[in-house]
This record gives sequence, structure tokens and C-alpha cells, in this order.
Amino acid sequence: MEVFRNAFVYAQFGYASAMGVALFFLTITFAALNFDDVEVNWLFGTWSTPLVVVIAVSFALGAGGGYLAASRRAKRRAE
Repeated sequence: MEVFRNAFVYAQFGYASAMGVALFFLTITFAALNFDDVEVNWLFGTWSTPLVVVIAVSFALGAGGGYLAASRRAKRRAE
């Protein structure tokens, strides 16, 4: 949110770009440190995968759910 605000509200594109690059490298570093295998227990079995994959899938599902909820809310307000 802060990157978006700096870029599009305050028109500080260079600062927002620098923040984005810093967040990218921070994420890459975090991912590189979390390549240990973990077991994920489902209702129907167990799955062994690197922790970074579990984090990425969880993030994607949460972001997708948030996007869908926000778009439904915006559509409801527009009516």
C-alpha cells in the first residue's frame, strides 16, 4: 500500500520503485532461507514440499480471496 501511495498519490515514482526493488530482494532472501521441506497435512493425505512453496501458495490464495471480496464489495457499492 505504501508503494502505491508514494507512486500514485504523491507522484514519487523513483522512491516507490526503490521500495519495490528493496521488497523484491527482501522476498528473494526470505525465500532462499526457507527451502527446507515441510509436510502439509490434508484431509486425504500428506504432502512434502519446500516451505517457500507453501508460503507462496498461501499468499496467492489469500490475495485472490481478498481481490474477489474487494471486487464484490465495490460492485455492491456501485449499485
